[in-house]
Amino acid sequence: MLKNGRKIHVVLMVLALALLPQKGLFAAEGDPEAKAAPVITGYTFSRFVLSDEEIQVPLAISPILLFPIGKHLLLEAELELEGESEKMDGEDHWEQEFEREIEYLQLDVLAHKYITLVGGRFLIPFGTYIERLHPSWIKNLQQNPITFGFLEHSGNGVMARGGATPFRGVNLNYSAYFTMEADAEWVASERMFGGRLSAFVPSWGTEAGFSYNGTRDIEMADTVSGIGLDLSQQFKRLDIRGEYARFSGRGSGYWAEATHRFNYVRFWKPFFERTQIVARWEQFFAPPHEEEEEEGMEEGHTALPEMDTKRLSAGLNFYITNDLKISTGYTRSIAAGENDNIFDMGVSWRF
Repeated sequence: MLKNGRKIHVVLMVLALALLPQKGLFAAEGDPEAKAAPVITGYTFSRFVLSDEEIQVPLAISPILLFPIGKHLLLEAELELEGESEKMDGEDHWEQEFEREIEYLQLDVLAHKYITLVGGRFLIPFGTYIERLHPSWIKNLQQNPITFGFLEHSGNGVMARGGATPFRGVNLNYSAYFTMEADAEWVASERMFGGRLSAFVPSWGTEAGFSYNGTRDIEMADTVSGIGLDLSQQFKRLDIRGEYARFSGRGSGYWAEATHRFNYVRFWKPFFERTQIVARWEQFFAPPHEEEEEEGMEEGHTALPEMDTKRLSAGLNFYITNDLKISTGYTRSIAAGENDNIFDMGVSWRF
């Protein structure tokens, strides 16, 4: 917590402007011999979230560095800085909080055309949401699925990943990882092992994947096992994707999401060609727990509901440019005696 939390938003906006890359920063423009060059990019967002119990105003910036080293090495890094103001229903004062975390800091070694070795801190390849969809300028709804809270999103360790085309028109992708436990504030990590195997058929626009994760619980001297299934389907004007996950002792859940763009509408074309609608349905099934077990789960995984929960979400995104969008959304959360309505509006910018 910060007593001067009102300054957080100003500091983050200054950082966003300071980190904007300049033209020709790393390589001369128009140089035919210039090949791979370092890149500074990232994204920032601000939101207003109103629910039945509280008001939240988060603001975050995530600068990203891509630094190639020769032809076979790539250094990737992302720093996440987030400030949030929060006001609970019935209270007069606002509380401020500031968080910082290294999302990933990894060295990729292109060992073979079918194998890339990764060392350092990386995003966990469980399903597709953690690795591909969770940044604010990518995800279609700003509210994360409930299953996003099943495990730590980053880990410190080693990973092997790659892909091949064993059959014509079918691409197989794999990843296998091992991470170590760390309590440091910026690079916290759990001891995990697992991987993901997926098949992608470009001609169909279909991808299906299976994930496994084993997380070692040092205090309980036990391993929490989790499995996940993910599926995505791209049609001409409709994209559908979803995930299912089940973790021993933590519960299970699924979500399914559909998005639609109106770029074919001729009426008010400048508006509709930049407009996207999205809808998501999800369910979470909490495991039965004894009283002492509930306390342990609540302490370690506060992102998970304590009871069976259903959510229906709908939203609209308007892309001012390809890198700047305005998002609005509504979520109806249904649980035993704890129904909630959540409205949110935000701006995301990839720089």
